[in-house]
Amino acid sequence: MDKTWRPWNGAASHSIQQQSLFGQPGSHSRQPQSLFGQAATHSRHQQPLFGQLASHSRHLKSLFGQLTSHSRQLQPLFGQLATHSRHQQSLFGQPGSHSRQPQSLFGQAATHSRQLQPLFGQLASHSRHLKSLFGQLTSHSRQLQPLFGQLTSHSRQLQPLFGQLASHSRHQQPLFGQPGSHSRQPQSLFGQAATHSRQQQSLFG
Repeated sequence: MDKTWRPWNGAASHSIQQQSLFGQPGSHSRQPQSLFGQAATHSRHQQPLFGQLASHSRHLKSLFGQLTSHSRQLQPLFGQLATHSRHQQSLFGQPGSHSRQPQSLFGQAATHSRQLQPLFGQLASHSRHLKSLFGQLTSHSRQLQPLFGQLTSHSRQLQPLFGQLASHSRHQQPLFGQPGSHSRQPQSLFGQAATHSRQQQSLFG
């Protein structure tokens, strides 16, 4: 009876490959692995799952941060444009100093353009045909007459609308009184009558 129940009391003590169910493996195992814990220390290729990336990788760059300093073609996304670009033009402000024909978006026009004139202000001084829109009329125009004021002194046929009649008229008659001695049938409308008309008759008289 005693010999039949011995196998149930414990495992064979002479087993070299004996492994414990829970805990550290047997001392005779050359490649032991723990079920729960750190991985095998003898694995050279093993890398931590969470943490910094492999320090030996030269091609890896930081995912977030500054761009690679060795790339010459990379330019900052936001900020000033490349200073080495000769054709660079500023978006707002004065143009690049290397540009021979710069034009400012807002401001005075290009100084090198001879045909450009200011949008607001006096008209082009070099234009002989341009006259002032508002002001006195051109002094060189012989046919133009002032709109308001005395009539031209050089016009022999024009007579003043209001006032005395021409002093050179020999047939002039007074407004109220005896008629002129040279006028045979003169009559006054509301003043002196026309001097050259001998047949003039008055409307009221």
